[in-house]
Amino acid sequence: MCKKFLISISFVLLSLSSIISQAISDKEVFKVVDQMPRFSDCENEEGADGVDCSEIELFQFIGEHLKYPETAIANGTEGKVYVQFVVLQDGFLSDIDVVRDIGDGCGKAARDLLMYMNENHPWIPGRQDGEAVNVLMTLPIIFQHNVKQSVEEERIYNVVDVMPRFPGCEHVKDESKRKQCADDKLLRYIYSNQKIPKEAKKEK
Repeated sequence: MCKKFLISISFVLLSLSSIISQAISDKEVFKVVDQMPRFSDCENEEGADGVDCSEIELFQFIGEHLKYPETAIANGTEGKVYVQFVVLQDGFLSDIDVVRDIGDGCGKAARDLLMYMNENHPWIPGRQDGEAVNVLMTLPIIFQHNVKQSVEEERIYNVVDVMPRFPGCEHVKDESKRKQCADDKLLRYIYSNQKIPKEAKKEK
């Protein structure tokens, strides 16, 4: 009887140890992992191309949904707001915090953007040793107000039904594939035509 009791206690302790270990693992937050979190999985893209595609979609999302505070526009406030957050194992965001603000409501606008993102666009979680993990991220959000007025005071749109695209993919019928094709051509054009200064090459 005593032996059976000890075996039962040992089994319970092992189970609790496993649960506690899993809980600690779930709460652990990494700064650098084998595969960093990405905003989008970018289907049919691999390696560096996939990362570039994900960054493009992230910047497009920010451009479409960031609300520039009227006070900041009136005061000409521009610059970068840095937001820190944790991408959880399920792709949702946690501990969203503005670590550098430029004032006039820009910090709040940046945090509101991340809150909206968390509700509408989960990330692809980071992975360490093949397992999804929590990863700490810092994202710079740029506030830059460009006001251009002609004699006729032409209206400038931030978001329209069909956004401008890099040329060369007009033959693609599917809208999402046409967008991806245009983004790829833009990146290839940049990489093919960028010129690295001699000083940069020398200093590696």
